[in-house]
Amino acid sequence: MLTLKYRKRRPVQLAASRKRAPSKRKKRVVKKKRGSSLLRTLFKFLLLLSFIAVCVFALWVWSLNKTVVDGFALSKDRGTVHMYSRSHEIKAGHPMSLDKLLQALRNRGYQEVSKIGAPLQFAYQQQTVDIFAPAERKWLKQPQAQAVRIVLQEGAVQSLTDHRTGKATQQFSLAPELIGNLSDGPVQDRLEIKLHQAPPFLLDAVLTMEDRRFTHHIGIDPIGIARALLTHVRRDVRRQGGSTITQQLVKNIYLDSSRTLKRKLKEAVMAVLVEANFSKAQILERYLNTIFLGQSGNRAIHGFGLAAKFYFSRDIAKLNPAQISTLVGLIPAPSKYNPQRHPQRATERRNLVLNTASANGFISEAEAKLYGEKPLDVKSSQAQQERYPVFTQLLNEQLGETFDPSFISLGGWDVYTTLDASIQQQAESTFKKALGALETEHKLDKNFLQGAMIIVEPQSGEIIAIIGDSNNQSAGFNRALDAKRPVGSLIKPAVYLTALQNPERYALTTRIVDAPISIPVENGEPWEPHNYDDAFHGAPSVYEALARSYNVPAVKVGLDVGIESVLTTIKALGIDTPLPAYPSITLGSANLSVLEMAQMYQTLANRGKLQKLRTIKTVTRRSGAVISQHKTQGQQMINPAAVYLLQTVLQEATRTGTGRALQTLLPGVQ
Repeated sequence: MLTLKYRKRRPVQLAASRKRAPSKRKKRVVKKKRGSSLLRTLFKFLLLLSFIAVCVFALWVWSLNKTVVDGFALSKDRGTVHMYSRSHEIKAGHPMSLDKLLQALRNRGYQEVSKIGAPLQFAYQQQTVDIFAPAERKWLKQPQAQAVRIVLQEGAVQSLTDHRTGKATQQFSLAPELIGNLSDGPVQDRLEIKLHQAPPFLLDAVLTMEDRRFTHHIGIDPIGIARALLTHVRRDVRRQGGSTITQQLVKNIYLDSSRTLKRKLKEAVMAVLVEANFSKAQILERYLNTIFLGQSGNRAIHGFGLAAKFYFSRDIAKLNPAQISTLVGLIPAPSKYNPQRHPQRATERRNLVLNTASANGFISEAEAKLYGEKPLDVKSSQAQQERYPVFTQLLNEQLGETFDPSFISLGGWDVYTTLDASIQQQAESTFKKALGALETEHKLDKNFLQGAMIIVEPQSGEIIAIIGDSNNQSAGFNRALDAKRPVGSLIKPAVYLTALQNPERYALTTRIVDAPISIPVENGEPWEPHNYDDAFHGAPSVYEALARSYNVPAVKVGLDVGIESVLTTIKALGIDTPLPAYPSITLGSANLSVLEMAQMYQTLANRGKLQKLRTIKTVTRRSGAVISQHKTQGQQMINPAAVYLLQTVLQEATRTGTGRALQTLLPGVQ
């Protein structure tokens, strides 16, 4: 029994023992599974981080790609607004010299030939000029002959003949002339050229000096970077840097000039994206128009088209290899190699470009030597200043009244102005001679006298010329807009016009007693106005009193109709400046600008119809789509019958009265 019990227990113990053993193995398996789970969790976390990083990078690249695509199209015009003069009208009987006509044609890109046969050509012999206008002439209001023969005689246009029909025509219009660029803030000036307009040597020189593998790389060039590093070690100045043309373009369009690793990485990625979105031809054309090539005051010179004008006063197509090499040599450091300031450095750099081009077979050694011996032949920087700063100031102000500043700073559009470039130049010359003659007559120092002038077309209110300084090329104090002084007798027509609007009381024949008058002044001596000649003239008519510009009758008429009524008339004529209701206002004690007085006389000359003086005709996008177009819609402010009577008197003033000097200055003009 004992044995049996013993044997029974043993299996039980063994069974118990067998049950515990697997329990231990199970624990070891659990520990192993826990280790594998930790590794899997870590792997999943790293995978998630990698996925997030890839997503962030992809989003960053997508954002950069959008910036590249949007900015590439905008960049060529960003910051630039092209400014054009009005079209140049040539009419039978109008004054015109041969020199001025030829200059107007050349300014608009016409080429001189022996016989015209294609658009933008002209030919002349003695006083006969043949002109072939471009096929598309958007500025024309009505159809005109495309090719004409103009015969000049004694400084005027004798006749115009349509080449096609042989019939006489009355007028011919030359295209508006590009006269400058506008910008909000520092000017980034450009003059766009198409790739096919670039001289072949320009393309060869740029690629040779800046990016020899341009047609082969994808925006970045590892071989070029390695070569640049080797060049740096050897200190060999004959080779270009590691940045490709695409990278340089990216930096100019999208990035700043910092030298951080982050910016360089961004530049490389964007360069690849540019190459992926645009053709090599598009990239090279944008580069030629975007590269920074100099600075003149706040005017940044961008692109080879404008650089050719700025440094040589010529179109890029007319430059020789020496001049082109000078411009290409500016690319690495425009300030360092500026030919106007550092001619020796510029010459050495130019010759390096010539020799490199020769070594690569683009010109011969003899040509490189010949061009290397030529002088730089650059123009003075003073000759490259803004041509019409006074007009441009007013134009900017009026653009600011019409468009949002952000739209102006964006650029990419053209503004066709009211400026007549030929009249402006003639006015500047005449104005300077007149001041010089006065200085000589009165024994004054040269450039002592100053003045201002505005020439307006009465019916449209267009300002066709404006002078704000004896040196009108200066962008200093603009006397036409900013100088205010007592206007004197110029205000008298407003006084008499107020009276003539009451025909039951006043006519041109109405008599006014010209006798001493004393007007009490609060806390002061009485005001006793006198005539210019210190005499009194009995009882002159309104006609005579205004034509002779007598002071006392003007004061009496003003007091009779009421000073407030006179001020109302002045405001109706276009002067918005608040004026004090003093009797002395009748003799022009008010301080007003030349621009304000020009506005007043525009209304008078236009039979009482006010046209706000303006500098803008049309604003278009670079594509030609019209953004804004001024329509001539004046407002009748004064009874035209009263203005007609006033005009009759003012014409008499120019014949026999105080304005008779105009008969000498402007013979035949009424």
